[in-house]
Amino acid sequence: MNKILPLALLLILFCGISYAEEIFVKTGDKPGNSFSFNVNSSNSLRTSITAELSGFYHRKFSQSGTEYSNVYIKDQVSLGNPGEASLPVVTKFVQIPNNRNVRVLIRNSAYEVFSNFRVAPYSAPPLRDTRGNEQAAAVNSSYYSTNEFLPNEIVSVREIAVFRDVRIAVVSISPVQYNPLTGELKAYSLIDFELVYEGSSKENNVSSLSQGVARSFENLYKELIVNYEAPSHFTSAPKLLVLVADELYQGVLPLTDWKVRKGIKTTIVKKSDIAGVPSPTSEQVKTYLTQIYNSSDRPEFVLLVGDASGTNTFPWFTATGGKSDHPYQCLEGTDILPDIVVGRISVQTLPELDSAVSKLLQYEKQPNMLQTDWYKRAMVLHSNDGIDPINGQVARSVFLNEGGFTNVDMVNNSFSQSQITGMINQGVSWIWFIGHGSSTSWADPVWNMSNMPNLTFGLKQPSIVSIACSNADLDYSTTNDCFGEAWIERGRGNSASNIAASTELCAFYTTDTIGREMLYAYFRHGIYDFGSMLNYGKVKAYQYFNGNGTVVETINQFMTLGDPTQEAFSDVPKNVSVTSTVNGNDYIVNIKSSGVNMRGALVAIHQTDTLKTSGYTDSLGNYIFSKNIVTENLPITAVVTGKNLHPFEGNLILTSISNLSNLADGFALMQNYPNPFNPSTVIRFNIPDNTYATLRVYDILGKQVAELVDGNLSAGEYKVDFNASDLAAGVYLYKLDAGDYSKTMKMTIVK
Repeated sequence: MNKILPLALLLILFCGISYAEEIFVKTGDKPGNSFSFNVNSSNSLRTSITAELSGFYHRKFSQSGTEYSNVYIKDQVSLGNPGEASLPVVTKFVQIPNNRNVRVLIRNSAYEVFSNFRVAPYSAPPLRDTRGNEQAAAVNSSYYSTNEFLPNEIVSVREIAVFRDVRIAVVSISPVQYNPLTGELKAYSLIDFELVYEGSSKENNVSSLSQGVARSFENLYKELIVNYEAPSHFTSAPKLLVLVADELYQGVLPLTDWKVRKGIKTTIVKKSDIAGVPSPTSEQVKTYLTQIYNSSDRPEFVLLVGDASGTNTFPWFTATGGKSDHPYQCLEGTDILPDIVVGRISVQTLPELDSAVSKLLQYEKQPNMLQTDWYKRAMVLHSNDGIDPINGQVARSVFLNEGGFTNVDMVNNSFSQSQITGMINQGVSWIWFIGHGSSTSWADPVWNMSNMPNLTFGLKQPSIVSIACSNADLDYSTTNDCFGEAWIERGRGNSASNIAASTELCAFYTTDTIGREMLYAYFRHGIYDFGSMLNYGKVKAYQYFNGNGTVVETINQFMTLGDPTQEAFSDVPKNVSVTSTVNGNDYIVNIKSSGVNMRGALVAIHQTDTLKTSGYTDSLGNYIFSKNIVTENLPITAVVTGKNLHPFEGNLILTSISNLSNLADGFALMQNYPNPFNPSTVIRFNIPDNTYATLRVYDILGKQVAELVDGNLSAGEYKVDFNASDLAAGVYLYKLDAGDYSKTMKMTIVK
């Protein structure tokens, strides 16, 4: 369960006010103490939903001589307009058809009325340049003299939005209404309602679908949209668009070459080619991105290469909340939900870019295997303000209990900067910070970027989530790096793999949610690339806080510094075994690690140094592609990457396995025929019982060069067609292991 504290309770924890005991008020017959939401049915005409509330909490306090009650429900937020009552609200995303209006129809409801409440007014969250102490909210006297239950609607469509390939209704449910004049609360134990799709609407329709489902968005849809139905078209290989300042073009090529090598279809565009001018504005860049987004080359990821100020710049926006790259992600509709995933390598010079690129390549392409304990270590730093200590404990619990980490160092403001430096130097794969910050430091606990020359952890690069003010203030100086930039530019060693941080002074509450949800995205929901982790945190915050003004500011402020496609490590990278078989007109590439099929690995198929196809493995660990894609009798190279996998690159050894009979007298491995051979031979073996079996080929020194069989086989006589065109001439060994049976034989390849 997500450890989310209701906002009304957060106010209690922040304020220096004496509160009475928390009281739970039961509503209806539903057991428990929470809110539930269930989709009964959904089609192109309507979506039927049932919401149930088993009760609410309240806690009394006195402010300026007036007694108020904070009212809240478990795991949900209480919101309102400033000075008006803060009441529980639940926000859900519902997938809706294109080109239709949406009408809310209440089918049935049940409620109880409770008297003698003066509900506390809502005030905006405090900023993180304070200690989190909530200021007493100004009271809207006109609101508190209103004699009607508010809000007027218990269910409303707050917004119609486009979420890349899905049109959604942002539905707000208010299970508790309040009459400010009479002091009555109306608590709904049951709300049965429908969203009815009718008429014609031009509001935020999906203009065109992607050719395939973007995996990063697919996982977001599954977690965030209550009635999401996966489309029948396949999950496509990722596409990356790199927009680079002209003078930095050569420096980014090693990174883009690797992205293509691992199967990400990558396009590079110089800044001067975007709008026909040397220095396009952010709006011109966004117009260009929108054109590409609406073409057949629609990207899933965009990487900006260049600083926001100084030389070799790439522009950013002045949005609600301050400076931002987030508007680049919003390419369809008028909403704030992302349609692509954007990151930035913020550098001004080629040497800076070379440092950043070499670090990114080392992390992905050549993960550090000399010392590996750091992969299971994390570091959590938190201030002592508000509920930052509680959030720190939540992060620690996720790392230990859901990530299986062996050690999580907890740091508060009692630690010195030198102590923090020493702890980082031990090596950690994740750093999670929540507290105060500035353009050049974490401020509580204090750790300034002037300590970075003392970092000696080498190639143990952490992924950093920084919930603090201004760590990504890219334009605070035209010549000096900010805190986040310095982490990224430090070269191949003693640097971070990526960092998520805020460009401006930011708020409590909304930022906390982004920080927690980034961890949940990775450790619970299968969202592993860093840019999509941040997007998940943003959208969850938007949903939790019902799209209010503060959360919109927070969404705009947070950005990914580094490579948005990069999958963070949380374990020692595992080696994979790759087998390839022929099935009719298809090649089947199977990926295993320690005998377990690896779902979601990215497989790239190359021939003559050209990417032919790429995609993700299915639940059986298979990636299937047509023979027609490649040229017969030329070597085929596979590159395999994935979450916590050590990259694999090697030529495919194509085999075909046939079960000739379901009967076998006993285990047997026969001599291959023909032998010697070039390039193909047949290997036969028998298995009398259903069992797990492997058939592997080794060179004369005992190094494995091919894996022909790896899996559970039923009893029978088997024939394997082995094509060794990618192996050199010489003597080889082939070995069958099945149950307790093991046998090795020789074969000879001639050229």
